[in-house]
Amino acid sequence: MDINIIDPRDYGVDFYGDNLFTTEQELRGHPERVVSLRRATLKGWRYALENPDEIIDLILEKYNSRNQSRTHLKYQAHETAKMIVPKFVELGRFETTRFKKIAETYAQLGAAQSTEIHPDFFYHSAKWLSTLTETEKAWLQASPTIRIATNAAWPPMDFLDDSGEPKGIGADFIGVLNKRLGNKLVVVPGSWEEIYNQVKEGSIDALMDITPRPDRQQYFNFTEPYITVPHIIFAQKGSPYNSHIEDLEGKTVGVEREFYIIDFLKASYPGITVKEFKTTANAIDALAKGSVDAYIGNRAVAMHIIENELISNIEPQGTVDATRSINAIGVRKDLPNLRDILQKGLDDISLAERSAILQKWTHSTDFDGTDKHSQLSLTEEERLWLEKHPIIKVVLDPDWAPVGIPG
Repeated sequence: MDINIIDPRDYGVDFYGDNLFTTEQELRGHPERVVSLRRATLKGWRYALENPDEIIDLILEKYNSRNQSRTHLKYQAHETAKMIVPKFVELGRFETTRFKKIAETYAQLGAAQSTEIHPDFFYHSAKWLSTLTETEKAWLQASPTIRIATNAAWPPMDFLDDSGEPKGIGADFIGVLNKRLGNKLVVVPGSWEEIYNQVKEGSIDALMDITPRPDRQQYFNFTEPYITVPHIIFAQKGSPYNSHIEDLEGKTVGVEREFYIIDFLKASYPGITVKEFKTTANAIDALAKGSVDAYIGNRAVAMHIIENELISNIEPQGTVDATRSINAIGVRKDLPNLRDILQKGLDDISLAERSAILQKWTHSTDFDGTDKHSQLSLTEEERLWLEKHPIIKVVLDPDWAPVGIPG
């Protein structure tokens, strides 16, 4: 008798079969229990795949309510292993893009109104928690809250919205770190000068958006940068174009008070007059009114202010090669464990989480292309294909210079 096997994938339906879910309350209140349950579940799957005959014996002895034969159970075990492909796809791994396709399928069927999936839907902390040392775990256990400061007026990096809530890139990075830390991080907003001194003096534990510098190492332990933004020269439209800092000799440049760019300009370009402002918005406003000739600073921040405040007479000009806005987390010097914990948390942030934060607040051109996080994101199917094709041959035409010259 002919058998027709209907495979949903042949009709564009490719869902995940078995998913393990928890609640936000459980994750916040008992993160280590969540890790343990996930680890035990994966360990059970791994053992079952490696010992199918033993599992079949157990099913036949205790759980065979459907009276399935040994042959049938062996077939199920074989087909399950084929679908899981554990040699190529790590157990427990999932692709956010695949869930996106699942949501799109439901929307097409009229079973869902939206295809958007919030990044918090996905769990990422198991790997991170396993990297903590016993000392770090003990420190976390003894620290119910960790106070971390953000700049109250540096949008879109960090700022306060109209209701006084901390928002921005830094606040969102704190949010994804809090998913791993059980919401231990408490945001403390303030002016840059204020929060810098509070961490330096030990009344706050850490702060976002700080550039690691040798002169700050006696007060802070720094994580690696979580984002890098070019410094740009901004000037009024119609003014002489400033391609390089040298073009600003004899002019007045506005910068933010306490920012490193002040020391750099005074030391390297004494012919430039530096005028300090409390916030970036104040410096941009001064440029718009003609009180200064130019502004040098973080491209993302300046463009955000210009666009949101509808300032029409300012344009970006040359890029500053000597300095950049390098943003790391600075931790007070007497908390080395906290620095290492936060670094491991940053290392665990997925490309999908990171992309969601940056796409929310910025243009893709706002950031430095050398950013180490700018990595290629592949689906499970694409990774599987690459595993099967370790060598990829590409043909070049040696007679089609300069395109096809072999190297």
